Amino acid sequence: TILGSNFGPATFVSTVSISIGGVSCDDFIMVVPHSTLSCTYIAGTGTRSFSLSVASSSSSSSSSVSSFSYLAPSDIVVITRPSTSGSRMLLSGNNLGTNPALISIQMGTLGRCTDIEITMPHSSVTCLAPAGYGSLEASISVDSISSSFQMAYQPPSITSLSYSHIPTLGGWLTIVGRNFSSSSEVQVTVVSDAYDWIPSSCFAAINLFPHR
Repeated sequence: TILGSNFGPATFVSTVSISIGGVSCDDFIMVVPHSTLSCTYIAGTGTRSFSLSVASSSSSSSSSVSSFSYLAPSDIVVITRPSTSGSRMLLSGNNLGTNPALISIQMGTLGRCTDIEITMPHSSVTCLAPAGYGSLEASISVDSISSSFQMAYQPPSITSLSYSHIPTLGGWLTIVGRNFSSSSEVQVTVVSDAYDWIPSSCFAAINLFPHR
């Protein structure tokens, strides 16, 4: 929808021509005579300049100083979380376009999500996330129009313990699992169903094999 002045009466609609980025905007409707036009334009991304001309038997005018932008990416949801070692993640949302070369995804301070692929035009993309852990604010840019979204890495999971009994004075407990990250911030808390047991943290957690 284009607002302005001197577009002419409704009978002038056949003489109106609008070109956006070199592509014609078709199916004109004179919503309000002289001031408001509506037309159908192709799918796209980013910002476009447009020119408008109104012609009659006695006069014509044109302008190329106006522009409009497609809607920013919105409603971004992480469908498949990445692992802490870095893996592909799947995003869904709106206004993601069709050209992966125009998409940039920044994972907070961790770096960019690389190898972007379109899985469903305009609504779903996948990319290779860098290693990380926890929750963070990320951003996605489509043809230089950006928005932010919240995401989280996969939570840690335990698959086995090296042994199920340790001395009463304490000892080493080796835990095997996934998504432990490589951070020194890993904390291990031991809990029990015993009524007199007080949950306690392991005082020295060593990540023998990062992320597992």
